[in-house]
Amino acid sequence: MLESIMSDTDEDENVCAICWEAFTQPKFLRCRHTFCKSCLKGYLKKTENSTEIKCPICRGTQKLNKEGLDGLLDNYFAHRRLPDQPELLCCSVCFEEAILKTCLHCLEKHCPTCRQSHKLALKIAGESCEYDADSESDDDTPVDFDDKDLTDEPNVPFSVLMSGQVVKTQINVKLISAFKVKSMENSAEEDQNPPIYTIFPKGDNRFLIIINVGPEIVEYEPDGTEINRLTFSGSISDMRETANNRILFVHPKDPFVLEINGQNRITIFAQCKGCRPITLAPFQDGRIAVAGFVIPVEEKEEKEGEKAAMLIIYDKAGKMIRELTEGPDGPILRFPMGISVSSFNNNICVADQDSRCAIITDENCNLIKRYDAGRTFREFRFLWNPTEFAPIAVCNDPDGNFIVANTADGLLHVLDPNGTFLGYILTKDAEGFGHPAGIMMDDKNRIWLGDRLDGKIRIYEISSYKNSFDVRDSEQSPYHRFLQNR
Repeated sequence: MLESIMSDTDEDENVCAICWEAFTQPKFLRCRHTFCKSCLKGYLKKTENSTEIKCPICRGTQKLNKEGLDGLLDNYFAHRRLPDQPELLCCSVCFEEAILKTCLHCLEKHCPTCRQSHKLALKIAGESCEYDADSESDDDTPVDFDDKDLTDEPNVPFSVLMSGQVVKTQINVKLISAFKVKSMENSAEEDQNPPIYTIFPKGDNRFLIIINVGPEIVEYEPDGTEINRLTFSGSISDMRETANNRILFVHPKDPFVLEINGQNRITIFAQCKGCRPITLAPFQDGRIAVAGFVIPVEEKEEKEGEKAAMLIIYDKAGKMIRELTEGPDGPILRFPMGISVSSFNNNICVADQDSRCAIITDENCNLIKRYDAGRTFREFRFLWNPTEFAPIAVCNDPDGNFIVANTADGLLHVLDPNGTFLGYILTKDAEGFGHPAGIMMDDKNRIWLGDRLDGKIRIYEISSYKNSFDVRDSEQSPYHRFLQNR
């Protein structure tokens, strides 16, 4: 339906009639004229009535709902403006064009690859090494990993000791890369660190980062080199690739799962009846699991504190085959932020922010377990714990275990495919895991974390582990195999 509406518009109108440039976040008025969201925002400020907007071209009036300009339709087919890319200069060592930084010790300009080798050479020589930005880029100076002792076993946080849980496995990781992601959508007045909720593998050792629920998608290499930047119309809350190579994404404003086909055209893969989708995850056979908010009945206002969400399973053709909404005690999900499907048994883990739980179901949406990081046990035993459990991101490792990120204290919890607690992932890095909001384990078993406060991507490599059970079990651990194969 949206595509048929768009096809009636004038294809020559590729610029906003307010700023006379290609569109950023194009918004579609009822009169079928399109403008940049930021331009409409400035235009609306000059009017006396903020509950309606007059089209700057035809003067047609349209009432705004409680979401304001965010409630307007997104024009997915408008010509979008691409932001300026950082300047590429010639490296002093390899003579390749790249985003350079100048060594303050020898004043040479180095690309990311040569920079790491130069750091190591200076360290061996006993010299300090600092870099200053040379290319016109907003990236922060990279973390100097060579000066940090990341190989020793990290200290166990006090909150872990007080959790009341039996730790079977402790996985230790070291930071190998960190870089800051900059949003081009923020104006000078709105300059802030964008939260990173979604990290998406593209292939060829490149990864897509979705910034602050879209509309920007930035392609990076693991060393922080920006390859490309795309701007979508409207927000994107999650994006995944299915087993049959379909690229699907969702955003909470439309009750659809959308697909990007080979011609970069957007089509509807599935309709989410009664649901505004937030996050999705693929099964190995092409099915997908989607979690999102239940759309309340129009006549009934949703009462404060009574949020409800649902889990839906679709087949590989986009037909709904299962759904989960209510349990015996009311809604099972309230605010799902992340979802993952175990490759071991197709069980589903949903990180639910408001329930303070990770919800585990089977592939038929039957509830298996609520993992609350030991909160129920502590309440029963009248034990105190210094931190909250606020899971908003989850992924799975190659053996189908779930890794759940607690954004409250930065700890990573490891659960088996049935939701049973196994242990923690810890790091000795001074910054810890920050405040993780996005998580992914890539095909090299590196853990990628996106931060919700400082806008950084941090990449970790498994360095060691220890188990509390016998040696035979230890040798069957997937993390034992990770280290043996490195």
